[in-house]
Amino acid sequence: MQLDTIVGVVLALPLILYLPGAVVCRLALGQGLKLWDGEFVERVFVRVFVSILISGWTAFVLAELGVYSIQLLWSLLMGLFLICTGILWRREHGHLGLHLSLRMPRWYEAALAVELLVAAALFFHPAEMIRGDLDSGVYVNTGASIARTGGIITKDPQLAALNPDEEKQLLLGLLPGRFTLQEWRIPGFYVLDKQAGLVLPQLYHLLPAWIAIWISALGLQAGLQVMPFILLLSTAGVYVAGKRLFGNWVALIATLFLLLNSAQIWFARYPTSEGLNQLLFWGMVFAFVLFIEALRKENGPQARFFGVVAGASMGQIMMVRPDFIFFILPAIAYALYLRLSRRWQTAHWYFFAPLGLMGVHAGLHLAFFTYPYTVDLYHHIIRYMLETWPVWEIPLGVISLVLLVILDRKTGIVRFVERQIKANLNLITIALSVVLVVFVGYAYLIRPGIISAGLLRNLSLAPGILAGYIGAPVPRGSSANMVRLGWYLSPLGILLSTAGMALWIRRRLDGTTLLLLTMSGIYLFIYVNETYTVQYYIYTMRRYIPVVLPALSLTAALALVEFARVKKWRPIAIGTSAVLTIVMIAFFVYTGRVIVPHVEYRGLIDQIGALSSQFKKGDILLFSERRDEPYVVATPLEYVYGLDVFSLRLDQPDNSVVESMIQRWQSEGHNVFIIAGTNGGKLALKDMELHEIGEWTMDVPEFEQQFDQKPMNTYSSELHFGIYKPEPAPATGTKPSDTVRIDIGGFDYQYLVSGFYEKESDPSGTVFRWTGPDAQIRIASGWNGPGYLTLRASAGPQQRDKAASVTVAVNGVPIGKLDITSGFNTYRMEVPTKALAAGRDELTISLHSSTWSPSDSGLGYDSRSLGIELDSIGLEK
Repeated sequence: MQLDTIVGVVLALPLILYLPGAVVCRLALGQGLKLWDGEFVERVFVRVFVSILISGWTAFVLAELGVYSIQLLWSLLMGLFLICTGILWRREHGHLGLHLSLRMPRWYEAALAVELLVAAALFFHPAEMIRGDLDSGVYVNTGASIARTGGIITKDPQLAALNPDEEKQLLLGLLPGRFTLQEWRIPGFYVLDKQAGLVLPQLYHLLPAWIAIWISALGLQAGLQVMPFILLLSTAGVYVAGKRLFGNWVALIATLFLLLNSAQIWFARYPTSEGLNQLLFWGMVFAFVLFIEALRKENGPQARFFGVVAGASMGQIMMVRPDFIFFILPAIAYALYLRLSRRWQTAHWYFFAPLGLMGVHAGLHLAFFTYPYTVDLYHHIIRYMLETWPVWEIPLGVISLVLLVILDRKTGIVRFVERQIKANLNLITIALSVVLVVFVGYAYLIRPGIISAGLLRNLSLAPGILAGYIGAPVPRGSSANMVRLGWYLSPLGILLSTAGMALWIRRRLDGTTLLLLTMSGIYLFIYVNETYTVQYYIYTMRRYIPVVLPALSLTAALALVEFARVKKWRPIAIGTSAVLTIVMIAFFVYTGRVIVPHVEYRGLIDQIGALSSQFKKGDILLFSERRDEPYVVATPLEYVYGLDVFSLRLDQPDNSVVESMIQRWQSEGHNVFIIAGTNGGKLALKDMELHEIGEWTMDVPEFEQQFDQKPMNTYSSELHFGIYKPEPAPATGTKPSDTVRIDIGGFDYQYLVSGFYEKESDPSGTVFRWTGPDAQIRIASGWNGPGYLTLRASAGPQQRDKAASVTVAVNGVPIGKLDITSGFNTYRMEVPTKALAAGRDELTISLHSSTWSPSDSGLGYDSRSLGIELDSIGLEK
């Protein structure tokens, strides 16, 4: 462990994660927390959770102001701690004893401790997602940028210096009229002000603020432990909330189900905002339950304190994700009910005031930072509302306002409705339970179309068809969303969680559980209907992480515990519940056998760190590759390591503009490096030569991405780049070469224009590249032709049942057709003089191939359209 990591753990984290909450809790609830009957685990959780609210929000504000640093954050938190300590000293007359009472832990506390140790062992292996071009990478790169620069918005002098022609080569344009801002500096990073060189990261920024805290306190590698910590604490939050709502057994079983769930393990390691949402939501639920309990007990200090905690945590959800509206709407409905029923108490202000203040802050943050992302995300909804507002929105608003005024003046109406609800509560809860069961049954059994009339007529087909419920292929699209959720809960888990939610509605629906039930129902309905993501799994499971997955874990546990408490046949009921619990645990353990040992992108920090160490401040790196691949590497080089990095965005760039730009950079004293990928040869410099510096390879494990079945495999994700330094070309008059040979799969980057895939090797060790349907190679002039073109190529594995047909052209002139068979062989073709005459300063060789897909031949999931395996290409007299 490095020294800065040790210092961060010893000094920074206690001040950030515990001490602020400890002194604030003592101020609010008294010495020994005498104004609240919380148990030890609950007290520790509250102290840590309050510290999270204070520290995260403080860092967030500092980043908004552009003045964040870990030292300033420490200073502010230390100031808060000292002020609160001083107040306590005066209030308690100089007695600040800890008043520790040593006792043996209760059985459920010991059980929870074991569960959290298991969770820590499973969670604390974070994905090294510093790569770009994914939301997860944008979060990490934004956090690292905040830690490095102090602000969310960054200033990029090289961006400001680009002229309009250079912008066209480097900046990704966004569709006018569809997007609020018009360009990306790098995917996920908007050009906010081109003239000033201001760059604004998309997404919401409370999670990046937390990432910045951990990176600046612990360093990059250890700083990625922020997500495991957040999910570990949120798992504890599910326990304390579940314990207050349903008791120890339900809370312990639900916590065990949740921490063993593959999706929870994955997102405990994977940096997306849903994990932070889970923590804030379940901390809010716990605090809100205590707030309601305090109101009933007329415990003013407890009500005020937990009202503030619940309101602040719900308010901070608005700074994490743009779907916060589904959390806020039930709170607004609750406020309206309190007003209309005349049940509003002064203590309610302690919940709604911090919620409102956080809402104002979130609104200001949206106005200055997240408006492009939010408006773009809700583009179609906003457009629809603007187009239809005269038709129904104004009448609906007027009718709603009139109705509220009437209800506010005629309180008897609300009282009458309340009496009717109470009088018919049994019927209402039965109806709600039936609606729930019908919805889940429809979404799980009917909507996917897996169970059909044909299946019922021929039950012998059932094993193969029903395998979709445990991970086999299911129909693409949203119709099978509930089935995919069941992949991570099991069919038994779907059954138990549905039964438990029905039991919840029938037996435990009251003021303390209604808010959680409402939000769980909203999120289950919305995201089972449509996830609003690119639908590949396990990634899409992120939508269920904040609310649905923990809630279903709780209701599954509730069903098991309630069944075990059935008085008739009690031993059988207990035994059955125990067996079902073991079956659920076995399912989670077995299905997690692939995810648990896997660490997404393990080694990427060291690999990109080694690449960045080859350059220094002031160097400019220019990537030449297909549209997306460069940003995987360019993003962390720019925002984590602080280098100046650009990427050619066009498949056919204006090379004269690019060359002038490189010469300008060099004249300003910058060392310029070209980092060329698989199709890096699209960059052709007329008056410059590319000198080979070295080769860099990204080779990291990646979990497979499946659209129609549950992913279960890992593979190696590789990117290869050649590093070049452009220098002025020597004077003409050099002796032409009789022979040119390019080792495809070697240092070939500057020659490959388009249509090639990453390097691969066959069992014999031959390194080659697959071509696509069309591939193009550019060779600088200087070959002393005419003569012959040679290709060493193969059609691929024997499973490709026929030869690959390849049409070859030189400088656009067809020179013949080849039938390439399996196994590497050398093919030779004559290059006519007319083909050479068609070229000017270079030779361009084009290969048009018949294609083949491994997945269509039953060879795994590789669905690429492949032409031929090319090992080398040459020209000779």
